[in-house]
Amino acid sequence: MTVSHQDKTSENRPEATCGTMNDASRISSSPRPDVAIIGGYPPPYGGVSVHIERLHGYLQSQDFPFILYDAYRRTRRDNIVPLGWPKIVSYLWRILTTPAKVVHLHTSRNFIRVLATFAAMLGRKKLVISVHGSSLANGYGKGSNALGRAMTSWAMRRAGHVVAVNPEIAELCKTIGLAADRVTILPAFIPLPPDRIGPERIPAEARAFIETHSPTLVGAGWFGTIVNGQDVYQFNFMLRALAQLREKHPNTGQVLLISGTHDEAFRQQTLALRDELGLADAVMVVDGVRTDVACSIYQACDVFVRPTTTDGDSVALREALHLHKPCVVSDAIPRPEGCQVVATGDLAQYVAQLTAMLDDLPAATAELKRLQKPLSGPEVYLDVYRSLLAD
Repeated sequence: MTVSHQDKTSENRPEATCGTMNDASRISSSPRPDVAIIGGYPPPYGGVSVHIERLHGYLQSQDFPFILYDAYRRTRRDNIVPLGWPKIVSYLWRILTTPAKVVHLHTSRNFIRVLATFAAMLGRKKLVISVHGSSLANGYGKGSNALGRAMTSWAMRRAGHVVAVNPEIAELCKTIGLAADRVTILPAFIPLPPDRIGPERIPAEARAFIETHSPTLVGAGWFGTIVNGQDVYQFNFMLRALAQLREKHPNTGQVLLISGTHDEAFRQQTLALRDELGLADAVMVVDGVRTDVACSIYQACDVFVRPTTTDGDSVALREALHLHKPCVVSDAIPRPEGCQVVATGDLAQYVAQLTAMLDDLPAATAELKRLQKPLSGPEVYLDVYRSLLAD
């Protein structure tokens, strides 16, 4: 079963070009921005774009003056404008011409970090770089070439501040040469207000599926994301595990929240495997969900699963933990406190852990609540911005 739930909240416009007029001047209701954020604003909905959407909402709630340049180039509303085209030139142009004194960059490409650092130096702007996943390690660690390491090191050491989503990235920043007081560890999770989460937000077909299956598992990601020759989100792995789980828990259902499809052939292969395993009525695919719909589905399901082969600090995982949903995850990267971790790619261990969890869900939930620790909130960004603005 498949549900398509396309987001209609953002206004889609033709891609902008790099003009000579500063877009900030077109937003007459907004004060001169102190900070320019550059990153992808949803749709599509992924971990980083959801973080940027939430950060945008938080800063607006604080009446903090900022402008957001949408790297997806789809949204123009309030204080959001498309980054522009051609994209690489637009990074340079926006940083050089923005009236903001601080630029906050969200990208997984080290080359863009280098360009942004160069533009910030030319434009005399303070640069904040958020590092969400493994991109920095890929550009500086084993397997990278000498030139790439040198360029990455040069860019990172000249940033005004770096926000690392986990301690491992922070340690790498210090290895590169950043002083400890210029690195902040802050997971990219900003919770939704409770009034934006509820069963009424779930598409009817998906809600009916969850109500008629017990227990229900939920996983999220993209079809056909291949890194180092492996499917990152492991949907086929989830389906093989589901077939085994249903031997003991025959009414188990699996919800797959799909942000997008990189490879249609891979999607069709996964759906064919679902049918081959006799799981056509046990799997619900939900496409293109907004963040409030995703969180409502996490809340309605019993267990969140993330057997990824690599990862960043998953916002979807943080959402599930925040909603007190037991989580079974791979050990591809260090995971947040409270997760039940299994070896990456180990189907037998994954099934065994899920089986034990499903045998006593109340105990698993209680253990999660016991282990969870409070996270710092988005107010940390305000502290970083104000420190750089005052410098």
